[in-house]
Amino acid sequence: MRARSHRHLSCLLGMGLVSLALFNLPAHAELVSTHEILASQQDAPARGRIKTLMDRADVAKQLESLGIAPQQAQERVNAMTDAEIQTIAGKLGTLPAGGALGTYELILILLVVILVVLLI
Repeated sequence: MRARSHRHLSCLLGMGLVSLALFNLPAHAELVSTHEILASQQDAPARGRIKTLMDRADVAKQLESLGIAPQQAQERVNAMTDAEIQTIAGKLGTLPAGGALGTYELILILLVVILVVLLI
């Protein structure tokens, strides 16, 4: 009887070792530089400014008129990379309040119109 229980125990331990060998997944680790840590800390206030802007009633109304639910917009902001957040946060202070076109946008639109006319 004792030999039989030892046999079952050794079989169970053997299957456990085989399963550990088969299902062993490698761990991925990287060194994180000081620059990456500082960048992530700088993104928190920028992300907060964008989220605060998204919480405003007039922004929510404008998003809904464009067919975007405010919750969906919040999810999109949460999914943005750090570089995208920095780009948008950097533009918030420089964007015209009335939606007027800048020189760059006007030139771009004119080039697209000329290109379309030439292709037709």
